[in-house]
Amino acid sequence: EDWPALEVGWMLHRSAWGHGYATEAAEACLRFAFETLGWTSVAHMIHPENLGSQAVAGRIGSRFLEMVALPPPMDVAGPTQMWGQTAEHWRRRHVPR
Repeated sequence: EDWPALEVGWMLHRSAWGHGYATEAAEACLRFAFETLGWTSVAHMIHPENLGSQAVAGRIGSRFLEMVALPPPMDVAGPTQMWGQTAEHWRRRHVPR
């Protein structure tokens, strides 16, 4: 309730960073969200200093949309970046070649 948008997010233990797991899992979640759940868009709430998650978002085709305030108690970190993409954009990137 009061969340800015439908979200696909990721959080990995530090020992799993840098292996592509977040990108692979996020891609699978996007496919499920768009093809199975029928979502028309998806967002990712990312702390402004989290360059790793920003890189993952970019690799899966998302882009920075705007700064948002999260609802309590998640608002303690201040404004958060909202990244995202539409199902149409995702489908264009996943056209079989």
